[in-house]
Amino acid sequence: MPEYKQGSPRAPMFVFPEGYETEFVIETAAERQSEAGNDLIRLKLSCLDRTNGKWVGPIYTSLTFVDAAAWFIDGFILSTGGQVKKGQRVVIEAEDCIGKRGWCILGHWTVPGEGIVLNVVKKFIKRRVKASPPSAAQEPPDDLDTDGYDEEPPDDLPMSPRA
Repeated sequence: MPEYKQGSPRAPMFVFPEGYETEFVIETAAERQSEAGNDLIRLKLSCLDRTNGKWVGPIYTSLTFVDAAAWFIDGFILSTGGQVKKGQRVVIEAEDCIGKRGWCILGHWTVPGEGIVLNVVKKFIKRRVKASPPSAAQEPPDDLDTDGYDEEPPDDLPMSPRA
């Protein structure tokens, strides 16, 4: 009887280049705690490949609620059309993130021990051009191009505001 080893080798997967600016839409959002015990919202994004107009995903990131990551959350709020006022306390609910659109710059993360490179959000940005409005032609499909790999980077990736 024929046999095979599951999960190896994997089909090549699509990865945006390091520093790629792209439009995104939030597919899912869930409140969690990081391994360090910090509150976070785990976001699953689809990103627009500007070369062919197709949505690609999933790409994961987290809004981690610690002072050192406030710049990242501020960027998310600005990118999705919100306002940031210095010193203002803001409550963000995971369910309110779903469907939000904006722009981001993507980076790379390598899965330890596997050598697989995945995209991660390096920085959210506010573009001069508004994110495209939802339309039938622009809606991310339910069967995004994932190449069968749905690995999530860890919640506590080191972040630097110098992206």
